[in-house]
Amino acid sequence: MAKILISGYYGFGNLGDELLLEAILNDLRQIDPTGAVTVLSARPLETAKRFGVRAVCRTDPFILMGEVRRCDLLLSGGGTLLQDTTSRHSLWYYLTVLRLANALQRPVVIYGQGIGPLSHPRHRELVKRALERAEVITLRDEASAKLLGQIGVHCPFTVTADPVLSLVKRSAERDERRIGWALHGGLCSRRTLEVLGEAMMELNRQGYASILLPFYPRQDSGAVERLSTWGKAVGPDCVRREIGRCGRVVSMRLHGLILGAATGSRVLALSDDPKVAGFLDGMELPEGRVPECLTAGELVEEVLHRARQAEPKRLKEAKRRLEENRRQLEMLITKLPQT
Repeated sequence: MAKILISGYYGFGNLGDELLLEAILNDLRQIDPTGAVTVLSARPLETAKRFGVRAVCRTDPFILMGEVRRCDLLLSGGGTLLQDTTSRHSLWYYLTVLRLANALQRPVVIYGQGIGPLSHPRHRELVKRALERAEVITLRDEASAKLLGQIGVHCPFTVTADPVLSLVKRSAERDERRIGWALHGGLCSRRTLEVLGEAMMELNRQGYASILLPFYPRQDSGAVERLSTWGKAVGPDCVRREIGRCGRVVSMRLHGLILGAATGSRVLALSDDPKVAGFLDGMELPEGRVPECLTAGELVEEVLHRARQAEPKRLKEAKRRLEENRRQLEMLITKLPQT
């Protein structure tokens, strides 16, 4: 029975990351149903209850060292963990976890991750060293693979897809008059909120219903509240189901676009974030737009005439590549000493 320790941005209430954890756990249960899984979490009790796993505090150094020591494998899972845009403290945390696993001679798997941006030369060097010590590296997009080449990573890695794609299928409940809006509160300036509000008001006038989809309530609740006059807000637990009912999904968040595309909705990105650009490029979808650069009228035109469905062939191809995540992980787990 393998003992797997999972590290990521879990327990913070960000739906995108919680979906990633769900997808990773599904993969692990397919590979090794009897395996013992522990998750490093900001809220261990909530994570344990929600996912039926053992979870421990991610920041207590004594707990962290003990868990790395007792595990057979560290899985650094999903998301964009190795980047220095959000905060260098976040990057240092994940590098510390990886270095601890290396020091204790525990194999490391980088699982379906996006890498970067990495703007500081020192950070690029540290990430390179950490990745070259990993046993398995799978990436979610070609942009991450390109960055690894730029920073000089020479060990093998594979481009697969974002694990969340495995969680949803095309929906038969779509209503073309429903528009889902996945906002990013941290990117909603006053000007952005004005444009979004006016656009929703005009779309409502034309007979479209706006649904507000909070992926990260702690960050998004202010923007959702400001726009609730023109849109109906749903709870985080309803977001996945509601996206399946929307004919269009307009999103500032990567996983809003992923869920929308996977369920067959027409999607429009309101972001120029590199990880969003990577997904759009892989799906051959229109590039993202920044709301601040649009008028309300232009945004309405974007939503009605530029939103596109992902090609089923592209989605099928991406889901097929996800099988490589599981295959490489399974090969490594079968080599672990049985305890």
